[in-house]
Amino acid sequence: MLKPGGRVICLEISKPPKNLLRPFFLFFFNKIVPFVGGLISGQRDAYTYLPQSVNEFLTPDELKIIMERAGLREVTYKRLMMSTVAIHTGKK
Repeated sequence: MLKPGGRVICLEISKPPKNLLRPFFLFFFNKIVPFVGGLISGQRDAYTYLPQSVNEFLTPDELKIIMERAGLREVTYKRLMMSTVAIHTGKK
């Protein structure tokens, strides 16, 4: 729920764009993160689920379209952390 003139800010993990760094990110996120997370927490399954779920996440452009269809305007996003997360903003 958002009052008229209110602003939504959303930080979301996103699929990395298809570029030179993508294979390195995917290796790190799919192999290194579950291994290190499992060592530290003792719960490797929890850290295996996260990379698997990212494959189902929307692209920043797809999320932008959904936000606009929901009635938000001036929807923009900025990619951060080597394009692996995006901050979306929009106004009601």
